[in-house]
Amino acid sequence: VDLFDHRAAPPRYWMAARGPVAVQRKGEDVQRPGVTDRLAELGWKWAWTCAWRVPVRERAAVALFLPRAATADSLPLMLPRVVPPFAAALIAAQSSLVFEYVARQKIDGPNVRAAHWKQLPVPTPDMLEPHLPFIVPRVLELVYTSSDMGPFSRDLDDTGDPFAWDPDRRANLRAELDAFFFCVYGIDDRDDVEYIIDTLQAGADGLERGESRGDDSRRARKLVLAAYDRMAEADAAGAEYETRIFPPPGHGPRRQLS
Repeated sequence: VDLFDHRAAPPRYWMAARGPVAVQRKGEDVQRPGVTDRLAELGWKWAWTCAWRVPVRERAAVALFLPRAATADSLPLMLPRVVPPFAAALIAAQSSLVFEYVARQKIDGPNVRAAHWKQLPVPTPDMLEPHLPFIVPRVLELVYTSSDMGPFSRDLDDTGDPFAWDPDRRANLRAELDAFFFCVYGIDDRDDVEYIIDTLQAGADGLERGESRGDDSRRARKLVLAAYDRMAEADAAGAEYETRIFPPPGHGPRRQLS
């Protein structure tokens, strides 16, 4: 799994939704509840989950949405006690470049303990509530690219088919979210934004010059800075930010399901 992409690799195996499930613990056969049963015990009523991943390759912090499923220790679940739009805002914040930069200051080594993850700063629901109309359509379009995330889309009041996977459009959607969260985190100097992005790129494995990943990274840098500049100009003029993405976020092309 990866940022805004729960299908980066297929599942290894499936765990039953309902129990009891026979498993081995310390050489003994024991019974455990199934995935749905266990989540119900925890008071989780949604047909999707949130998770965070241990550092892999160029990212130290990876938060994402998943269909309801069992996960390994390297993919701990988060069960935020908020309604779906605020969950979308939480994952968007934890997927942003500025959050990644902060995470790298805190995380040292290949493992991220839950205690470390819980200390990483995220905006409060009160801070993000006025911006949900900006955040939610972008997260919806990035996450809902297959029918197994249909429950998530319906919880965000979307009833259409999954969105088409358009790399260029997705890059622009993510750039606007990254630029937005730079503003939310109070990074109001463009030089600081450039420094953070360049620091992340310089420290990422596989981003050396000449590699295709490096080309993608430099393009992403350009998109984020352009979106940040437009947001700063709109704020200085007391105007509402107008996206250049067309059709606007949340209204992108859909896949036709057979």
